[in-house]
This record gives sequence, C-alpha cells and structure tokens, in this order.
Amino acid sequence: ESRVRRSVPWLTMAGGLIGLLALVMLWLPTHSLVISFASLFALVLAFTLITPAFTLVLMAALTPLTGRLLGLLGRLGPRTVSRELSRTSVAIAALMVAVSVIIGVSLMIGSFRSTVEDWLRTTLQADIFVSSPSLTATQSTTALPAGLAAELMQTPGVTHVVMARNVNLLSPDLGPVNVTAVTDDVSEGRRRFLWAVSDDPAVLWQAIRAGSVVVSEPFVNLRNLPQQGRGYVLRLQSEHGVREFPVAGVYYDYTAGAGNVIMDDTVYRAGWDDDGVSSLGLFLAPGQDVDRTVQALQRQFGAQAALLIRSNAGLRTAALVVFDRAFAITASLQLLATVVAFIGVLSALLSLQIERTREL
Repeated sequence: ESRVRRSVPWLTMAGGLIGLLALVMLWLPTHSLVISFASLFALVLAFTLITPAFTLVLMAALTPLTGRLLGLLGRLGPRTVSRELSRTSVAIAALMVAVSVIIGVSLMIGSFRSTVEDWLRTTLQADIFVSSPSLTATQSTTALPAGLAAELMQTPGVTHVVMARNVNLLSPDLGPVNVTAVTDDVSEGRRRFLWAVSDDPAVLWQAIRAGSVVVSEPFVNLRNLPQQGRGYVLRLQSEHGVREFPVAGVYYDYTAGAGNVIMDDTVYRAGWDDDGVSSLGLFLAPGQDVDRTVQALQRQFGAQAALLIRSNAGLRTAALVVFDRAFAITASLQLLATVVAFIGVLSALLSLQIERTREL
C-alpha cells in the first residue's frame, strides 16, 4: 500500500497527459474510426489513472462529515477506503467505467433513434404505402401486379400516386448498385441533403429529370467517393450500353445496405426495358381518414395478390420496431455491465472487512 501511495502522483500526471492527448485526438477533423476509438479509449484510461488521487481527495473531504454524522464508524469507513487504495481505487474505476458505458450507449441510442424518427417524419410524406412482401425490411424489389397503380388512382380520396422501382444495376467502376427510379419526390421537397446543386427542391428535381441522380450518404462513404460525391459521374451498364449520370446531391439515409441511388423514372425506362413497379405512395385529399382508406384497400386488393398496404404512421411504427429490436441486446449489456461492476465493488469492500474482522 505504501508503494501504491507513492505512485499516485505519477499515475495522476500520466492520466493528465493521456487525457490531454485524447482531447487533441478528438479535436482533430477526421472521420477515421481508428483515431476516434483510440481517443475514447485514451480518455477512459486517463480518468482511470486519476481515480486513486480522486479517491484520496474525496475520502479526506468526507471523513469530517461522516465522522460528525456517524461517529467513530463514520471516520473509519473513508479511512479504510484510503488505506486499501490498491484495491478500492481499482473497484471504483471499474464502476466508473461501467457507468460511463451505460450513459454513453444510452445517449447514443436515444440520439440515433431521435434522428431516425425525424428522418422518417421528413422523408415519408405519402399517406399510404403499398409494396410487395420482401425478404428485407428496407427494400422491396418484387414488382407489383400490372395496372395496380391505375386502379389505385381510382380510389375515392386519392389525389395522386408516386411510383418507385427498386433494382440492382451494375456499375463498371463500383460493381452492383441499388437504384430507385421514382416518378416524383415522395418527400415533397423535405428530404434533407448533405449537399445539393440547389437548395430549391424544384431546381434539384429539374436536374434529376434531365439525367442527374442523387445518392445516399452511405453510398458515398462506403465507396470513398471524392469530395463527398461532388462532381462525380456515376456510370451504369444499361441495356443500350454504359450511361453516365452526374451526381446532383447526397441525401441523408438510415436504411441498411450499401447505399442507394435515386433517378427519375423516365430516365430509367429509357435505358432499361423494365415496366415494373416495386412500391407506391398514395397521397390523400385533406380530411380523408387514412386508416379507413387502408382498410378499404386491403379488402379490395388483398385477395388479388400478397400486398403490404400500410399507413404513414404504420410504416414509421414498423421501422422503429425494427430499430428497437436491433438495439434490444444493448439493454442486456448495460445490465450486465452494472451487475459486474457492482459485484466488483462489493467484493473489494467485503474482502477488506473480512481482513479486518479480528482488528475490528
């Protein structure tokens, strides 16, 4: 214990230097996960190294207070913690790390969920969504029955329909690419972009209808495209040869996969002989009951084919259910970390009391 007490100043100094290094690494403008994780690890290590000094200071400050409240036992407790610093400081540091992990993970998941909710609320503006069942929760590539869009347009209360076709195309430079060809903007100009050729949604969609495309942020990051996709020209192999599509913007996207490309439906049909439709977005007139319309569509078209007909609120709820299921394991990990840290602290304190049984 005397040797540990003599090393406290050196441990504190090392913790301060490592903490300063961690702050510098966090301050660096980089997207490297290696540097980010290394800086966070260094920050945790720094606080761990200063735990013995903090424990001594805290126990010294608590001793007068606990002594007045509890008498001899009140002074004995804090002094015992300081006296057995080689074990109590390790247990305290373990509990501190466990609590910090719990807080950090909880904040991360809560922030991410809030971001996804906001993204769904701004991106999905249609009142009803129709698609075929899919093996994945984020993209449906199975074509809907022919003529379904025209029939849905005749539904009372439907003002217009947005059609989308999800396909996997081949790029000579990037390999397989997920492409969504759309007839209109399902977000009605509310989609958020990392950057775009214009802040005016009308100008942006004029560029898309002229042959440009917009790509998702994961599409750019996973392929290390230069300058976040600015000035990049995407080449795709069509049935009539290789075609080039300038990137007009990069939008935020939180669906799983390797990213997505959005192009105009007319441009897609001109390069690929495909008349299929993967999903539909129905916009209703103001005052229409969305849930009642969904039930009517399910009764009318449910017998024709296996269709997923969901309201806007229902689709967003289903997406958040998938999100919560994906992070359900973190609740168990948080509980496990807390229990392990608590057992560590309790074991350290009990061992100290057992050692001093005869003395007490």
